[in-house]
Amino acid sequence: MASSVRIYAGTQEGLFVWRSKNGAWENVAVSFETGTIDSVDGLRSRPNVVYLGVTQDGLYRTDDAGKSWRRVFEGNVRAVTVDSTDERVVYVGIEPIHLYRSEDGGENWEELVGVQALPSQVKAKWSYPRPPHREHVRHIFVHPDDSNILHVCLEHGGIIRSFDRGKNWEDVSGGIDYLDIHHISSAPGRKDLYLSPALADFSKRAIRARAGSARKMVLRAIISTILFFCPAPRRRCWSRRRTNHPGIGTVQSARRARSSAAAISPRAGSG
Repeated sequence: MASSVRIYAGTQEGLFVWRSKNGAWENVAVSFETGTIDSVDGLRSRPNVVYLGVTQDGLYRTDDAGKSWRRVFEGNVRAVTVDSTDERVVYVGIEPIHLYRSEDGGENWEELVGVQALPSQVKAKWSYPRPPHREHVRHIFVHPDDSNILHVCLEHGGIIRSFDRGKNWEDVSGGIDYLDIHHISSAPGRKDLYLSPALADFSKRAIRARAGSARKMVLRAIISTILFFCPAPRRRCWSRRRTNHPGIGTVQSARRARSSAAAISPRAGSG
């Protein structure tokens, strides 16, 4: 029997879960309908296990592919990342800017206090233009080839980096004109080349990301976070989904398995 595939779509009106079935897509769950979902990540080795960040609430975990959820961290969660080199390790970023790590799948947490030790001139750049004007962590990237290397995107505030798994940090935002950074990824197999889209105008509906001469347009709609899981490591996957939900248009992705930009989970249960 072929493995089922699930899409976890985090929106400003909750979480929507779709499952592939008989060549079509079936909506199997809607959760947190009054919540804003800013982040989703999960385990490649156990696709039934997914983490979900609900703003103004906390981090939730499901062990049954979205049938039930339990809160494992309380706070205004804006980013969650599972370390692909050790899936027991989970990172959470909140508003205002603080960073936490769990070594046991969300049971216990420690704050990475080195973020707060950054120089005052760096933290002076941290701001947010909309009320309540609190800056926050937007994305946490653990390098897939070296988990000591962490990059954290701040909205607004640029990018900070650690080479020692979060003990010490430095600001690496030089050359970025507008410090509204939502995502960063490394080029496959490299530690010296990173790509990050930057948003320079809130009125625009698209983000333009450059990689050399290539440009990619990414839809900005009610969908705030989607997570991609591919059946095989390093396999390139495509997803195209037009929803009937108001405000959600077509979502496409051509990212590698470790990208956090889009959403597919294989073998996520049969129920």
